[in-house]
Amino acid sequence: MKIYLDNELVFEITETMEKVLCNEMLASEFKDEVKRRLRYSIENRYEVSFGELKAQWEPKLAQRMDSIPTNPEKFAALVFSQPDYKDRETREK
Repeated sequence: MKIYLDNELVFEITETMEKVLCNEMLASEFKDEVKRRLRYSIENRYEVSFGELKAQWEPKLAQRMDSIPTNPEKFAALVFSQPDYKDRETREK
């Protein structure tokens, strides 16, 4: 099983790895379990990152705006539109 991101091979689960994993999980549910774990990992990282973004920016936005969106997509878009917003890479330069 190969996992790609934008046509780039990111990770490969070999037959041996699959057999080892299926020693503890049902082979019939293997693919669904891998998908679930990938999704969970990314969603969890997103939730943690969003919480940190919100903690950093909610006080700043409260001073600048009359209302702050509660929708995560809209909140993030508002943060990213701020002239003083910098992502981590930019902050560390």
